Amino acid sequence: MTRAILPRHIAFIMDGNGRWAAKRGLPRVKGHERGADAISTIMEELRRLGILEATFYALSSENYERRPAREIRRLLDLLVRYLDSQAETLKRERIKFAVIGRLDPLPAEAIAAIRRASALTAAHERFTFRLAINYGSRREIMDAACALARARASGGQAPERASEPDDLRAFLYDPSMTDPDLLIRTGGQSRLSNFLLWQCSYTELYFTDTLWPSFGKAQLARAIEFYARTTRKFGAVR
Repeated sequence: MTRAILPRHIAFIMDGNGRWAAKRGLPRVKGHERGADAISTIMEELRRLGILEATFYALSSENYERRPAREIRRLLDLLVRYLDSQAETLKRERIKFAVIGRLDPLPAEAIAAIRRASALTAAHERFTFRLAINYGSRREIMDAACALARARASGGQAPERASEPDDLRAFLYDPSMTDPDLLIRTGGQSRLSNFLLWQCSYTELYFTDTLWPSFGKAQLARAIEFYARTTRKFGAVR
């Protein structure tokens, strides 16, 4: 497959960790552990293909607020272990690590691990690996709109004078993020679940019944083949 028909940026809604574990009579945390392994497998394949950017929906703000506290603690402990275990790979492969979401409510250990990985890879440019943690797109848009209004007011301009999408984009959690070309959701659901609503305005959406821990190179290839068959017009006529 030529680079011309490869997506530059793929976003992932990783659904199905708990169901994968339940089907095997395992505790839910085992599904999350296998899901972390799946991230590593997919990351390796994305780099091999020459794709430049990937964003994974790791923990929504709704999950953070509504899931049992014990499960959230285990998820965040897994995040710390995963980031620390990947430090050498991130460094060797020149992978830039980034996070989007409201991080302040997270435990200090999780924030420290995120900051370590971000600082270690800040200058890397080969590939961007991004996690959405305690993330909700509506909150992101609201936070960006408030920040834009404050910036306009402090500069002596009326907030309503903002007229271009990039006026707001500059205040999103990661202004450097390119809009995803392809979004893949596993687990059999067909919805965005408050993920990258602004950025996915023209993103191709691919839904699969495969549970995330079972999503591998073959399933990724099928999603990319779906993308390659799509004609993207962005409102124009061809």
